[in-house]
Amino acid sequence: MSRWLCLKMLLLGLLLLGPLLLALTEAGPVLTGAGVGAGHRRYYRRAVRLCSRSLSDALYLLCKDRGYNEPFSSSGETEVRHTTGPGLVEECCYNACSIEQMEQYCKPRGKQAQP
Repeated sequence: MSRWLCLKMLLLGLLLLGPLLLALTEAGPVLTGAGVGAGHRRYYRRAVRLCSRSLSDALYLLCKDRGYNEPFSSSGETEVRHTTGPGLVEECCYNACSIEQMEQYCKPRGKQAQP
């Protein structure tokens, strides 16, 4: 791979993932449970707008130890559950959402993801 192509890919990655990495690293102390001071809460509630792959990656990082709430029934059926209110895309792509809001799409602590 040429140097120019590598440089272009690096810059594209920084442009696409920069806001996500900034939001998640600033929220890191809160997400790991270390120090929930006023300064950390400010970043945890800071609104970010993520779409497509960035939104998927953010959800994966937030929920990696718990898994996420799937839009299917818990009995394994393919029937889509009816939800009330906006979904993840409406909250975090069409509008800006906080890390705290995004984390609501993770399974509750204590419920492990099924392999």
